[in-house]
Amino acid sequence: MQFARSKGILCQGRGSAANSVVCYLLGITEVPPESIALIFERFISKERGEPPDIDVDFEHERREEVIQWNYDRYGRERAGLTATVIQAAGVEVAREVLAEAQGAIQPLVPYLDTLRWLLIAVALAGIAVTIHARIDDWKRGRR
Repeated sequence: MQFARSKGILCQGRGSAANSVVCYLLGITEVPPESIALIFERFISKERGEPPDIDVDFEHERREEVIQWNYDRYGRERAGLTATVIQAAGVEVAREVLAEAQGAIQPLVPYLDTLRWLLIAVALAGIAVTIHARIDDWKRGRR
């Protein structure tokens, strides 16, 4: 994280432990957890059922710089990559992002399909208007 930030590469820590004091002190995140009243017990509890996790995302266009830095610093034989690739349909992605972004948006999620078709209809109407304008221009001799 320090390397990426020193080079102006966008990066962010996330996951169930991301806003813990441990991540803050290690420089993984930049939000002091006491400023938002988070306590570490939130991340390690019997009720949770699994250990906390930390994910680190790097700007896609400059990700290779971070990978190469790790290889240079630790050696290829000691550095590895992990990734999760998720494929989802566009509407499903929109539903998931909206649902996670803010609970208040949740009531709107069922209407996304309708909204998508409305946007398509508006776009097609705009294309139709453009086509009619071009036909009118052609009829008037303004090709």
